[in-house]
Amino acid sequence: MMKTYLNNYLSANAYAMRTFLINEQIKMKLNNQINDLQDDIEQLKKQLINAEDYFDNILKFQSSNIPFELQQLRTNNKLLKQELENILLKKLNFHKSETINKKNEEEFENKH
Repeated sequence: MMKTYLNNYLSANAYAMRTFLINEQIKMKLNNQINDLQDDIEQLKKQLINAEDYFDNILKFQSSNIPFELQQLRTNNKLLKQELENILLKKLNFHKSETINKKNEEEFENKH
């Protein structure tokens, strides 16, 4: 019986050690993946900064070569677009509130 207990004890210890080693391997792999992903993030941040700088340079170059009248037209276009969007939002909000009011009136009439 003691021999059986000893075998069970040794088997349990071996299982625990195997499990521990497997978990350590998984942990190392995940840490390596984390480090690789952090390196990728840093590279992507550098690429983003370079792309933003490139874009800013293009805009500066374009704005210096665009005639003044065209710049004014673009500015006016942006302002008109914003004004149109504001008007449409007001209309949509008015329409929504009107629909809600009609539903409330119908519910009130149906109750009474």
